Amino acid sequence: MRRRRVVGIVVLLCVPAALWLAVRALTEETPGAERSAGGSGVVSGGSAGSFSISGDLGEPIVPGRMVPLDLSLGNLNEFDLIVTELTVRVTSVTAPRADAAHPCTAADFAVQAARVSAVTLPAGSVRSLSGLGVPRADWPRVGLRDRTVNQDGCQGASLKLSYAGVGTAVAQ
Repeated sequence: MRRRRVVGIVVLLCVPAALWLAVRALTEETPGAERSAGGSGVVSGGSAGSFSISGDLGEPIVPGRMVPLDLSLGNLNEFDLIVTELTVRVTSVTAPRADAAHPCTAADFAVQAARVSAVTLPAGSVRSLSGLGVPRADWPRVGLRDRTVNQDGCQGASLKLSYAGVGTAVAQ
């Protein structure tokens, strides 16, 4: 089976839908807060093809705990892709409860890259990491750092994420 490299690592910008987080302080929960993620982008690799990346959090983010992000990968090409090096980055934070005494910035959040060495994304498909059989432990993760300062400013924060990945076309 021949392979040709389609895509280098490219940062993806999220579209206007932002990642809404339900973030709680160390002792109180924020009732009814949104906890879904949104955003997408396309990794382009010249004339050979591209793939898209988007994702949703399945649970709220709380201090000191990393939440797995079940990314969805879309391949509208007529050939399979081997996808590797999936990363997530916090590009901005909107924190309506933040003030001088209770700041909230991207530095308050931590991100872990996916531990996926390679996954085959079939031609003409959209599949989540879970749908591709990637164990939950290997999904990328987003979390709120557990700091010694008051983190109430991060309650109800909205994050904008960027995604990156590498795709290699599988020749037919």
